Amino acid sequence: MRIILFYFFIFFCIGPSFVSAYGADEKIGIIDVEYIIDNSKMGRSGRAEIEKRFKKQGKNLRKKKEAIEALKYEIESNAMIMRPEDLSKKEDTYREIFSDYENEVRAVTEEFSRNDRELHEEILMRVREVAADLAAREGYTIILEKSGSEVIFFKNNIDLTSKILKHLD
Repeated sequence: MRIILFYFFIFFCIGPSFVSAYGADEKIGIIDVEYIIDNSKMGRSGRAEIEKRFKKQGKNLRKKKEAIEALKYEIESNAMIMRPEDLSKKEDTYREIFSDYENEVRAVTEEFSRNDRELHEEILMRVREVAADLAAREGYTIILEKSGSEVIFFKNNIDLTSKILKHLD
């Protein structure tokens, strides 16, 4: 809903002021960065490389999980017939292995997220370059990201920061 209101504000409130302030129609463009990331060669190959890198780690984690589940089953199945000190040792081993497994899962997940975020930032930087070139060639004043989360490009003549700052001071 906020996105719809944001675009409504841009097109119907700010848009008319472009025409009156600058005497010419200004062009506003919208791009879908997530679509570009998902469908561009750079995005697809980057994600495939990340997935390939983490596929082996995922396989190792699945094996460890299976071993942990087997140890848990062994403890539960034999708890009644094991000596208390043997049971205690097995439970300690289980907790240690399970804790190590959780830490490894967390580390792999964080590394995967970091790699995906770096790819996203790399593609976004390239999208900004291409958007600036397109804006210059086709006369766009501002290019917004479809989700409404960021401005990809804008002409400096629509930046009101210095005027607002002057009025505030």
